[in-house]
Amino acid sequence: MKLSIWVTRSCNMDCDYCYEQDNLRDDIFINEYEYIEKCIDFINTTCHKTNSNKLFIKFFGGEPLLKYPFIYKFIKKLDNEILPGIRIFYSITTNGTLMTNEIIAWFKDNDIECALSIDGNKSVYESNRHYKNGKSSWGTVDELIPKVVDNGLKLSARMTYNSKTVDSLYSSLMYLINRGFTVLKAIPDYFDDNWDDNQIPILEEQIRLIYKFKYENQHIRINLDDDDLFIGRKGCAGGYSMFSLDRNGDIYPCTYIVGTPKFIIGNIFDNCEIPLNYTDGTQIHRKGCDGCKYYKCCKSSGCLYGNYKLSGQFDKVNNFFCSYRKILYSIKERGV
Repeated sequence: MKLSIWVTRSCNMDCDYCYEQDNLRDDIFINEYEYIEKCIDFINTTCHKTNSNKLFIKFFGGEPLLKYPFIYKFIKKLDNEILPGIRIFYSITTNGTLMTNEIIAWFKDNDIECALSIDGNKSVYESNRHYKNGKSSWGTVDELIPKVVDNGLKLSARMTYNSKTVDSLYSSLMYLINRGFTVLKAIPDYFDDNWDDNQIPILEEQIRLIYKFKYENQHIRINLDDDDLFIGRKGCAGGYSMFSLDRNGDIYPCTYIVGTPKFIIGNIFDNCEIPLNYTDGTQIHRKGCDGCKYYKCCKSSGCLYGNYKLSGQFDKVNNFFCSYRKILYSIKERGV
């Protein structure tokens, strides 16, 4: 089972491409002790119903480390009260500006996977990422890198690129690898309205360079959101074995639609046992995709809530998302 826990809606940064900007607001007050208790009840009940023996928990935000004391208490209590036979995997995505030596050591001791949001070198990073007051956060992150690389911490670089930085994608990847990162995930900003047809060939060439590097350096793990491209899509596990919990206890099937009331499927304070529902994406006709050779295997048939977030409809695929997936499929199909 996968569970994303929104520990805060607040953030100390104001990144240009953040798709959660409209949702960032003051946290809803909750009783944290009761929240943790109810959350554990929900986890144990749902893992039992789905026969899950692995539990993947991601702490989500906002900037999750604004609530580090809450995360600390949550993990300490969950480790003691989880049902026998369930193995827990923790992860967190952070901008890194609040990481201390104490937090780094605690992450290592508790085997918590840390994805550091960093897009490339100083100029690429600063083109989109900054504190709320407009000042650069690069200095803090730059000093953090040697503290977290090659010290036993489960670490990855979480890169976001957009129409402004796409021509630097490959060089940004190489920069981070040279800084010591061996696990990297590079994801485009699907919400960028400035993508146009002129940038698609640039993006394709950048991805070809990355694939060539991947094949020649397989000890470096690079994820372009391209796992198992041709396996086919059966649907969305959101609401069945994948959930997101908001700060007030509302349960959603996916992080993309947290905050959209019509998608609430329950609340842990009302009832920790909810009906499970697997959404079969193969039954949804994506009319704009008719005739596409990748229709059956495309991620758009499974990532239904992603479609909704990007286009407002389950059956409508964002134009850039479509172009990007075609690049991945065609390169994988023909080779670099």
